[in-house]
Amino acid sequence: MSCRPYLSLCPVVPVLTIERAQDAVPLARALVAGGLKVLEVTLRTPAAIEAMARIAGEVPDAILHKIFDPFQGSHTSGRHGLGLGLFITREIVHAHGGAIRVASTAGRTAFEVELPRTWVVDPAPPQTS
Repeated sequence: MSCRPYLSLCPVVPVLTIERAQDAVPLARALVAGGLKVLEVTLRTPAAIEAMARIAGEVPDAILHKIFDPFQGSHTSGRHGLGLGLFITREIVHAHGGAIRVASTAGRTAFEVELPRTWVVDPAPPQTS
């Protein structure tokens, strides 16, 4: 995916290292209110995934697409696994003509998968806003 559409919306992309997931939404709201809608959360803290889910679920004007992108870490990052679970899930859902969304509230993150009842031939991936 090209970054050009995102850079046209926001030439400066803040990179956030969030230590506590409960700080994510107020921080994202402040950045969006200040005109910075495109946000990137690093996966350097244990709270990062929950922070991204909270932002995605509670700050609709924030553009935060990384949650479904593959994670590429290093041996020194302290994270185990390939970081492909949500990426693979999204690809399977899109291949079946469906959509996947994430929403988060205090202490709870939910993923919603929507699939068509009939087979869709060669579907175009759903557009995200």
